[in-house]
Amino acid sequence: MTKTPREAWMYSAEFAVAEGDESPLITDRQIEVLDNWLKTTYEGSAQRTSLGWRASVKVYAGGEIFNLERAGGKGKKVVETCNDGVNFPRCAMVSQQAIQYDTYCAQLETLSVSELLGTAEVCGQLGITRQRLHQLRQSGKFPEPDRKLAATALWMRATLHDFTIGWRRTPGPEPRTSDLDDIFGTAS
Repeated sequence: MTKTPREAWMYSAEFAVAEGDESPLITDRQIEVLDNWLKTTYEGSAQRTSLGWRASVKVYAGGEIFNLERAGGKGKKVVETCNDGVNFPRCAMVSQQAIQYDTYCAQLETLSVSELLGTAEVCGQLGITRQRLHQLRQSGKFPEPDRKLAATALWMRATLHDFTIGWRRTPGPEPRTSDLDDIFGTAS
């Protein structure tokens, strides 16, 4: 008997810590714990952003979950519960999205080559060695690849851009703003 795949949706939300907020800072360890929790339990992920953090979860159809709206509601509850579980401060949700999982995968498949960076390009653009990139990935401080082709990890420029905003290169000088503009094609 062939099993038919269940319908699924991908829910993601971004949260922002208000400037000047005196609530506790979000630690790299909290992001790592949230990311591991979401990966193992909900086929999702979490990562730091320039404003705070982003979390995503996969929501399957079943019971009360049978359309996009209900999947979005379930995804929101799951993300908020997980945020509370790692003691994130109460912050404003600045964006949220629920999308059919098939559509989400199709979008990843259709990324243009110019939007993707491999390991060598990431290292060159950030001014770090492959070893340092490996250390950042092992520590959970670097975002997971957006795509993997055989043994090659690929990141979207937007993912790398979000990472560099909150990241401080140590040791050594921070990249010049003009270098970041070159990396992300934001120079005018």
